[in-house]
Amino acid sequence: MRRTVVGLFSAAVLTGTSSASQAIPGQALAPSGLILGRVVEADTGDGIGGAMVTLGGPPPFAASAGELVRIGLALPPTSPAPVMTTDGGWFVFRNLSAGPYVITAAAAGYVDAAFGQGRPEGPGQVITLRGGEKRGDVIVRTWKLASISGTVVDELGEPVVGVSVRSLRRTWSGGHARFDADQSATTDDRGMYRIAGLAPGFYTVGVMVRHDTVSVPVVMATAGVSARDPDAPESVRLLSNSGGSTSSAAGFHVGDHVLQHTANSSLPRTAPVGGRLESIRSTYFAGADTPGAAAIVPLAPGDDRQGIDLTVRPVPGVTLGGIVRAATGPGAYLGLSLVPATGHEFQSEGVAEAATSVTDGEGRFTFLGVPGGEYLLKVRMFPQPPPQPRAATTVGGVGVGRRGAPPPPPLPPSQPTLWAVTPVSVGSTDITDLEVQLRRGLRATGRVEFAGGPPPSADALQQVGIRLQSAEGRTSSPIPADGRVLPDHTFMTSGYPAGRYIVSIRPGTLPKGWSLLSAYSGGRDVTTDPLTLEDRDVTDIVITLTDRQSELSGTVTGVDAGQAEVVVFPADSSAWREIGAVARRLRDVRADESGRFVAPELPPGEYFVAALPSTMPIEPMNPAFLARVVPAATRVTVPAGGRTDVQLQLLAPERIR
Repeated sequence: MRRTVVGLFSAAVLTGTSSASQAIPGQALAPSGLILGRVVEADTGDGIGGAMVTLGGPPPFAASAGELVRIGLALPPTSPAPVMTTDGGWFVFRNLSAGPYVITAAAAGYVDAAFGQGRPEGPGQVITLRGGEKRGDVIVRTWKLASISGTVVDELGEPVVGVSVRSLRRTWSGGHARFDADQSATTDDRGMYRIAGLAPGFYTVGVMVRHDTVSVPVVMATAGVSARDPDAPESVRLLSNSGGSTSSAAGFHVGDHVLQHTANSSLPRTAPVGGRLESIRSTYFAGADTPGAAAIVPLAPGDDRQGIDLTVRPVPGVTLGGIVRAATGPGAYLGLSLVPATGHEFQSEGVAEAATSVTDGEGRFTFLGVPGGEYLLKVRMFPQPPPQPRAATTVGGVGVGRRGAPPPPPLPPSQPTLWAVTPVSVGSTDITDLEVQLRRGLRATGRVEFAGGPPPSADALQQVGIRLQSAEGRTSSPIPADGRVLPDHTFMTSGYPAGRYIVSIRPGTLPKGWSLLSAYSGGRDVTTDPLTLEDRDVTDIVITLTDRQSELSGTVTGVDAGQAEVVVFPADSSAWREIGAVARRLRDVRADESGRFVAPELPPGEYFVAALPSTMPIEPMNPAFLARVVPAATRVTVPAGGRTDVQLQLLAPERIR
């Protein structure tokens, strides 16, 4: 009976019309398209009630111009108001105009999903309505979230109460597997924790302890003052620009210093014992000291993994202190971080920090309770531009420049970036005389050229933000201010620490119709082949923008062509084996229901392209995965400013395993 009622409801929705939608001679027809669909659990097909369904147009393509980023689901801007599904998971959108649409759904206990996804967080599919078309076959599949639980005990087997356990999801960036901090939970009075709401994937867990030390005089000198306050003292701005914080004096008071812990302020054994501090070292599942050595917990949809237990043990902690010097005097009021030598295993440098401190007015610093090990002491101070002056002309309260254009963003600050990376080996004795010498940041300068039509206006060009992205593909804070193109087409970036970088354009700042073609320095395209900053500025970069878009499109053939996911990546494996696939040269797109696909705004060059079942595990940022795809892939050439069309066969999963 239920099936009959649903069938009658669907037929009525698809065929019924109201008097308001009847054609009137001489008047344009009102939009009459309709989408009727259902949100279901992917594994069982059961409808999910109470899901919020959103309908919108496809978002504009926004792969960062050169950034090493993970390409995931892009949520569209909404058009009609979102709707909630019925108990059986049904939803309907009426009075729709012809055009492309993306449908997304969010439900408690499930992964956010889009129509056409074959796996959690995979690319979605566009629905294109013809005028007056009514679709009643739209199924949005989603997957249950998973959980991890266990117990935390100390070295005596006693439960550790009130400690934070963090889940770390394995991901890929810069050509390497890294761990990204996900959700956390706090142990109860039995030492038990449960981390829920985890998307399917590969995880480990850990008790991650960061020791934060700050002197009481610095706290008193900077308390209650915001760096955004135009009257803030220089000490507060320096702290903010270097990522330092003195927000609280709560914690263990040791002399004139305060020691805090991010995992829990009352972790056991972290207190003065016999004149020396004992500390809790960060620990990960199966007794590992680093996430890279930890046991991996695979989570399938709906998994409830239990018994993922952790043991924390106190270790002797030492005091690490010294002074930071700059060329002009002491490095006063700067944030410092102590990162394990294995900290590159984390996606975020901030998550990797084992300890932080802040220099005083004389440049002196102290870290309390540091466990033994190999570390890098890092200092990074990126000056930020002053607040922009109020525009002489405003529209709707927004400042505008000449001819109604928005004012250009501020130029990179003239003050130098200051940085230092000092290796530190911590043993069983205190270190009180470490000297850290700050270095000046290195800038990249050059000019912008154009391939195609007349150059964009000076107003449009001055909105273009130029930045350097670490070739490691990791995130960090603080970050430098963007560089900016000048009216004479030259540019200069902020200062950066020495290292290897990818030249990129900040997303959303290119003039309409223009894209990044290349950026050459020393005969190499440094949008894919990393630029090395060593001991001097780089002054020869030529960035070329083009208004002649290159594109790869095609058709997937086969019975399940409409279920294909198409991966496009450079044919030159050196472009992705070392640092991973750069986003501007990587596409991971869904074919539409007829098997057609488009990979937009590809820079010209040689590529491999393959059509894979969207339900298989696809890792386009994993060099090992791409290497397995190569033997079965099709090689194509995308010409500058041209379009290439290719026909692909849907590959069986066993072809690339």
